[in-house]
Amino acid sequence: MHTGRNSRLDLLQQRPLGSRYVLYGMAGLVLTVALTVLAVVETMRHTWAGEVGAALSCSAVLLVGVAFHLFGRRLAVQIAGRERSLAEANARFDTALLTMANGLCLWASDNRLILANERLCELLGLPPERLVPGLSFREYIGLRHAAGNFGAVGFEEFYQSRLELVQRREAVSRIDISATGRSMAILHRPVASGGWIATYEDVTEQHAVERARAEAEADLLRQREKLAEEANRAKSGFLAMMSHEIRTPMNAVLGLAGSLLDGSLPREQHAMVRAIHDSGDMLLRILNDILDFSKLEAGRMTFEDAPFSPAALAHGAVSVLGPQANAKGLAITAECDPALPTGLIGDAGRIRQILLNLTSNAVKFTETGAVTIRAECVARNGPRATVRWSVRDTGIGIPADRIGSLFGEFVQADNSITRRFGGSGLGLAISKHLATQMGGAIAVESTLGVGTIFRVDLDLAISECPPDAASRPVDAVPAFNAMLRARGKRLRILLAEDNPTNQLVARQLLKGLDVQVDVVGDGREAVEAVARFAYDVIFMDMRMPEMDGLQAARAIRQLGGRMRSVPIVALTANAFAEDVKSCMDAGMDEFLPKPVNKEMLLTTMARVLTRAETTDPVT
Repeated sequence: MHTGRNSRLDLLQQRPLGSRYVLYGMAGLVLTVALTVLAVVETMRHTWAGEVGAALSCSAVLLVGVAFHLFGRRLAVQIAGRERSLAEANARFDTALLTMANGLCLWASDNRLILANERLCELLGLPPERLVPGLSFREYIGLRHAAGNFGAVGFEEFYQSRLELVQRREAVSRIDISATGRSMAILHRPVASGGWIATYEDVTEQHAVERARAEAEADLLRQREKLAEEANRAKSGFLAMMSHEIRTPMNAVLGLAGSLLDGSLPREQHAMVRAIHDSGDMLLRILNDILDFSKLEAGRMTFEDAPFSPAALAHGAVSVLGPQANAKGLAITAECDPALPTGLIGDAGRIRQILLNLTSNAVKFTETGAVTIRAECVARNGPRATVRWSVRDTGIGIPADRIGSLFGEFVQADNSITRRFGGSGLGLAISKHLATQMGGAIAVESTLGVGTIFRVDLDLAISECPPDAASRPVDAVPAFNAMLRARGKRLRILLAEDNPTNQLVARQLLKGLDVQVDVVGDGREAVEAVARFAYDVIFMDMRMPEMDGLQAARAIRQLGGRMRSVPIVALTANAFAEDVKSCMDAGMDEFLPKPVNKEMLLTTMARVLTRAETTDPVT
């Protein structure tokens, strides 16, 4: 390779020229002194006439000649040594340039090339015979452009960008792709003389390793996500199965206990049945908490937007938990800010769930004093308002070191609390998840032995048509009997349920009403029964042998005629949102999760019958 070695040698040899000038200066000084001596002797010769003058003159010349000869030989030896040192240094420099792993080019202050090594040409695909000292930077960029170093970037654009980079006189590093497809790490550095130096390192293998590592990490992440999704599906399937298996016997426990409580039992038996019913209701609440937490954790909880009264929610919590508080001798009240909007738009059911969780805890952990629920408007911005519901108690309080972990799942303020008061420890975790997913926040302040305040802030739209907060729930049994009298005929109901105990529960819930209940054990029998008789309402379990409830509902709708609109209500232990969607997609009208009480059953039945009469009156 031609690297301009002779020119580089000349350039490099200029580096010790100072020492050369010192040597040559010393020789000149000696010569000057010799000439001066000769001049003095010549003057003396003219002054001292005769043989004495001539002898002095000859002696002086001889002396100067000997001195100059001796010093000249020494000077020649020193110069030769300097030349050998320079040659050796130049050879070592050439060896270093040829063997270094990185490409290198050195530029003068006028942006002309001083030197470039062979590795640079290899990396950039440049012709080595063209990279000679004196090459201009523009010519160098032209060679790189011709070699395809810049891809689709134009020559002038690339030249101007690189010239600007050089003129900034800053150390800059970047990554370029060479003509051979190699990744180049390039470092520009200014040098003190006014020029600059650039080094080129091939980092292709390093980048390949990094890409391989990144791809491996991405694959691992995808595998973890896949495993997490599979685990989540498995957990959802397990919870769905357990929900069905637990709710089925719970439906019998609560349903039959409720039927017994509606009858006339001796006081002792009534107390025992009440205990059975309350224990079953507690188990159901724990089951609902677990299911709710699972859905919230998986982000599968759905929220509705409907008008509701924020004041009614506060008073409703007092109504629900008032008997429990009064039994402990606690005062429980609701307070409402006069500035509170009469109506808001949001999920009243989920907000009610939060308030009941917080108020239930307040009643549970308060032995004496009072529990106060307050609703207030803390901010208002046009059509929206930030509403705060707070629950204050005079209970045992929470230690300061436990507040930070209070909203974790299965966490209570003290391990002894579970033994003293019971509970799953999920209520606060669910409340926090619900508040967060509705765009709000929940906070707590507590003083040990004094009491606790929980606050829930939600930013909600203000309702232009607020609901009637003064409306009271109607007793389901009289209302249903009144609807039956208005119809003037006995109601015929089909129940498709494979579990004998649940068949008994349904009969007991409908006992005493002017209805006829036909029971079948699977979906196929339900389709056959519908083909023989005209039913007013069909209650359908989802999981049955031979043909499940979804298949049976589709088959009934395909019969056409009146069967296209006969009310079908899913009465099932499956309680997930996807179960509701599956039932609606199969043509069902309503969804009732087990366990079911009489009020829920009659209210739902009245609703679907009224809806059916407005579209296809029963004759």
